[in-house]
Amino acid sequence: MTARTNRNLLIAFKRYKQRYVVSGKKPNFKKLLANDLYHTTRLEGEKITKKEAKDLINKFAV
Repeated sequence: MTARTNRNLLIAFKRYKQRYVVSGKKPNFKKLLANDLYHTTRLEGEKITKKEAKDLINKFAV
């Protein structure tokens, strides 16, 4: 994994914490992070598919 991918995962986890952990809501964790990772990565200009983002989240979020 590249440092950029690791940074994207960290950003996705921070967004999750701000939106849901602080407010007490219970989202679909894997779906939320995969979507955030996909959109964050696309905004940075990297080529990634939704399936690749989903696979990365499934690999790290047990």
